[in-house]
Amino acid sequence: MARREIDGREALRKMDSVIARARAAVSDAIEAAESLDRELAETRREQADTYHQLASIQIEEADTSPEAQALAEIDREVGALLSSHESYLADLLSDLDKEAEKIEELETRRADAAGGLDSAVTAYENKVAEVEAALEKDEAYIALIEATDEAEGIAERARAKLNTARDDVDEKGEPFRGDPLFMYLWKRRYRTPDYKAGALTRFLDGWVAGLCSYDKSYRNYERLVELPEWLEGHVAAMEDKEDEARRALEEFEAGALSHAGADALQAEADGARAKLDAIDADIASAESRHLDIAARHRSAERGESGPAHEARQKLADALKKLAFPDLRFLASQTVTPVDDGLVDRLVTLRKDEMAMELRLDQTDDAPTERREDLSSLEELRRAFKAGRLDSPYALFKTAALDEVFARILSGRIRARDAVRQLSRSMKRVKPRTDPRFGGSRRAGTLGLPDVAVGIGMEILKEMGRSGNRGSSPWNMGGSLPRGRRTSFPKPRIPSGGSRRRGGFKTGGGF
Repeated sequence: MARREIDGREALRKMDSVIARARAAVSDAIEAAESLDRELAETRREQADTYHQLASIQIEEADTSPEAQALAEIDREVGALLSSHESYLADLLSDLDKEAEKIEELETRRADAAGGLDSAVTAYENKVAEVEAALEKDEAYIALIEATDEAEGIAERARAKLNTARDDVDEKGEPFRGDPLFMYLWKRRYRTPDYKAGALTRFLDGWVAGLCSYDKSYRNYERLVELPEWLEGHVAAMEDKEDEARRALEEFEAGALSHAGADALQAEADGARAKLDAIDADIASAESRHLDIAARHRSAERGESGPAHEARQKLADALKKLAFPDLRFLASQTVTPVDDGLVDRLVTLRKDEMAMELRLDQTDDAPTERREDLSSLEELRRAFKAGRLDSPYALFKTAALDEVFARILSGRIRARDAVRQLSRSMKRVKPRTDPRFGGSRRAGTLGLPDVAVGIGMEILKEMGRSGNRGSSPWNMGGSLPRGRRTSFPKPRIPSGGSRRRGGFKTGGGF
């Protein structure tokens, strides 16, 4: 029975298999179309040869005018082009095979590099786990955690009060804003040092103030609108303290990691990941070159480009410059009937060419379509790897992957949108160690999916719109919480308090 879920590495291997089958489908489509292509190419080569013979006759029959001499020069050029076309095709085919071999070699190297990266990350994570365990009983570390918890709790409550104050301005301020007399005096700054008016205006404004009970109301409205402004400054100050406490904690953790030798292991893992990224870049370049050469070979094989096409075009252009209305009239200008037969042959060949082109339009789109499928799948794989979704900490449903492959191959979704779809369905696996332990850079070393560490902001926004806010940071969807999680026993905190990233602490400031 097929597994219902696989991790990011297995998902990438599954993607590799689909791409390998797509490459095989391209080869099969090209092979199926080769017979018709060869027939069309042979027709076009015969056209070029017939033009060549016709030009030779014209050269023999023509005088020594500059036009005739130019035609003779064209004849020599065409002969050289026709003789070089087969070698041109062979060179393209050789380049195509070399690029295919290079891609295969690079993918083998990537598999080895991925294994090395896994080993390096495992060694690093083992060392981090040792350091975390050693700090469980460190009183200085526990004190830093408590201080960070306290600072984060205060900042969170300050943010909550700021939001409440803003809501109050909208809700409780509505009756004030709905009273035109009150708002007239408010905008004139009545009863404040900023109020400026003459004696008559002051008298009238005082009368208006009595009508709307301004003196009883404006102090309340003033406090209502000024409170959010004050709280914004307070929140900024509390968040600075929160950041300061977090930095102190992370610096302590980073020092412990460095002292234990984890830095060297992290550098080794980062180096292994950089090597893997470089191979991925080489694979992307090789895939692009392979597709380009394949398209050029296909075009040349069909006589649409390359030396044979150039030869045919040169001859056609040269004959047109002789200023005869058509080939039949051209043939009538010579004393030999041979060129009449050549012109008739050209007419027949053109009819055959048009018939074959029509068949190609109807039946020969398969290689191009298969190449487009392959290109889309390769683009999907590049985007998948760029988003770090090929991670052991990402789980995907096999059904979701199969659906994405089917939609890509049917042209119903683009690679970028497919990655968004996969990211929304992704389930994140909790690492053995806290990815923020010692600083946020550790998340990149562990190879967490970008959507899990806040790098893939475009995908994160899409996930937020999908209604997954507030879910567990290592389950379906959602965004990371503000704080870290610890694995060791929680120190005792007064009733109503919280561990880091816990609930609000009652009493004492905000």
